[in-house]
Amino acid sequence: MLIAIYVFTSVLACAAIGDARMVLAGGISGRPRIARHLWRMCLGLTLAAGSFFTNVLSRLLPGPVHVTDIFFVPQLLVLGFLIFWLIRVRFAGWRYD
Repeated sequence: MLIAIYVFTSVLACAAIGDARMVLAGGISGRPRIARHLWRMCLGLTLAAGSFFTNVLSRLLPGPVHVTDIFFVPQLLVLGFLIFWLIRVRFAGWRYD
């Protein structure tokens, strides 16, 4: 439980620092804006999927299926999609102007 608090706090601190840098720079546009939007959306979806599949769903299921490793797959899938799209937006020939 304590590790989760530190990880969550670290992610929130990174987001706050990024917001402060963006405000001081006068805003962003183009690829950095899309990349920022992607990681914020996917991070929120990762936290929501993790909360649902490991907390809510596991309480509704019977004892033998209470918490299995399969409940972590949706959370890791979203993180995989996040990494794929960040690489594609940042480094591929994809453009947004």
